[in-house]
Order: sequence, then C-alpha cells, then structure tokens
Amino acid sequence: MKSDIRLHEAIVEKNPKNCSLVFCTPAASCVDVHNNISESFNNAIDPARYVPLVEMLETIRRSAMIRIEMRKQKAKNHKGRFTLRAKEFIELEQKKLKFCKFFPGSDGRKPKPKRKKGRHESPAKKRVSRERRIMHCGHCGIAGHNASKCKNSGAEKFKKPRKKTSFIEEDGIESMTQD
Repeated sequence: MKSDIRLHEAIVEKNPKNCSLVFCTPAASCVDVHNNISESFNNAIDPARYVPLVEMLETIRRSAMIRIEMRKQKAKNHKGRFTLRAKEFIELEQKKLKFCKFFPGSDGRKPKPKRKKGRHESPAKKRVSRERRIMHCGHCGIAGHNASKCKNSGAEKFKKPRKKTSFIEEDGIESMTQD
C-alpha cells in the first residue's frame, strides 16, 4: 500500500492526537455517565446489528439481563463501603481538603446588626420589653393608640417634621439646604 506524503504532512500538521484512533483510550476518560453512554450502547448492540429487528431486540434484551446479573453479583461480593475508583476520588478530595479554609456561619450575606437595647432593658434577655414605652399612632401621631385603633381615620397620615440643615460657606453664601 502506497501512502501519500502530502496527506501524512497535513495530518501531522493538524496534531494527530486529536483525530487518530491510535491515541484514543478504549475506556471512558470521564466519570460522567452521560458523556460516553451512546458509545457504550453501540458497543453492546454491535453483534445484534446483523440480524433481523425482532431477533436484534431479543439479543439486546438478553445481553442487558446478563450484564445486570453480572453487576449484581459483583456488588454482592464487594465487602467494602466504597468501590476502588470511588476510594481514589475520596482520597484525592481529602488531600485537596487540607488546603481549604472554613468560615462558619457565612452564607455570603452581611450579618444582621444587633438591636440596641434601651436603658431600662436587661442586656441578657432576648425578648423586647414593652414596659415604659409610649405607643404613637401612624395616622395622627397622638400617643396612646396605634393606627389600627385610630378614631381619626379621616385624618391625614402623620409625618414627623424633618430637620433642616444648611451648609454655609465661609463667605456667607448658602450652598445647600436639605428639607
């Protein structure tokens, strides 16, 4: 058989490890099942492809049942908790785990600020004390009742007056006033 030198040079130029079967491994190189499932299925049904459809399906069924029984016996005879391949992955992860740092109680959010306790509240107690607190209405602003019990329901909603601040420059000109 005569080989073409130009073809050989073109393949070598394109990196033969990507396109030649010689450099491929017969087993799957990935742990994920879904990446190699079609190749495994095609390999399993290869002998059955050359017979009629019904016989082909029957052959595939028999080979699947044999494979299931074989794996069942293998799992039954296994004494350890994990398989050898799983043990290798666990050991590798344990080595990587040595270099990890753990920060407890953090889910990526800022922690809630602690509520300031009143002068009359105990610092040890968790519950809010309502003693000596004056309740004000949200509608009218009068002390002694809240908005749900307000008799002045027609009144406009009470707004606290805001402090006016002004920033005056040295030359006496007012530069900014906040309402």
